[in-house]
Amino acid sequence: QHLVFSPDGRYFVFNDTFVSFSPEYPPSNLYIADTHTGRVIQVELPGNSKFYNYLYGIPSWSPDSLRLMFSTETGEPQTGLSLSVFLWSAPTQELQQIIASKPSSEARYAIWSPQGKSIAFANFPLPSSTSSLQFNYGDLYIAQRDGAELVAQGPTYYSYNLEGHLYLNPGPAWSADGQWIAFFFLQDANTPAI
Repeated sequence: QHLVFSPDGRYFVFNDTFVSFSPEYPPSNLYIADTHTGRVIQVELPGNSKFYNYLYGIPSWSPDSLRLMFSTETGEPQTGLSLSVFLWSAPTQELQQIIASKPSSEARYAIWSPQGKSIAFANFPLPSSTSSLQFNYGDLYIAQRDGAELVAQGPTYYSYNLEGHLYLNPGPAWSADGQWIAFFFLQDANTPAI
């Protein structure tokens, strides 16, 4: 799923998602292909982490093509799963957690600013299962690229549940000059706005 080239065209990332919520299926794996060497490497996710980019956002390359940022599940089902934001380094192939979600929360849609100095992401409480339309409210955050100086932005970011399936709006989008961020929120109970 979701081939995403690095800005310089050397690397691309992809994953092998099983389109099922059954626990019988293994978690998705994340891979990096190097077009210069032809080598494909699997990103070693921490612990029992799972990666589902159709739920949590597509991985985002840094403007210098040296780092890949993505959200993935961490924790244990028995004690509570959360989503955290990680950086993978192309030169060292090391993984670093830069944003740690609180238990039972989700950090989604992490993207780089065009200059590579900041990141933006949305943080949500975990959605409750429901058979009817239910909005899930969260906050838009801006942070330095190492996760420091975390600042919540307003107004409220949102996603929603419909009949037990999670339908997500796209993540935030930076303007090319880095001065603006576009994102979805709820203007009132029934009216989404940008």
